[in-house]
Amino acid sequence: MSLKTAILVMLGGGMGSFLRFWLGTAIPFTASEFAWATFLVNMAGCFAIGGCYPFLYDPTTKAFLVIGVLGGFTTFSGMGLEIFRYLENNQFRLAFSYGFASFILGTVLVWLGYKVGVIIA
Repeated sequence: MSLKTAILVMLGGGMGSFLRFWLGTAIPFTASEFAWATFLVNMAGCFAIGGCYPFLYDPTTKAFLVIGVLGGFTTFSGMGLEIFRYLENNQFRLAFSYGFASFILGTVLVWLGYKVGVIIA
């Protein structure tokens, strides 16, 4: 990896993280309501990565936009793209198993991490 690429990833990541922070501040999360900010971030990220997909032939653009901006904004968009690519290549079992496992295992790991955190605290 070149220094230029690393800097572009850092700059893009900062931009994406700021956008996520801004949206999360504008629409705060409460456990009694639908998580609109995170949902909107994830859906916007999926839409953006889908729109960028045809143009991702340039590694520098990909590093800045996908890994940096969208990676800082949401990693859900990356998973959405991977599932789309499985479907695009008629890998339906892989698309389903990856998506299902990611959602279920991700949720279980949040729970497990919480339990470990409570024990440590």
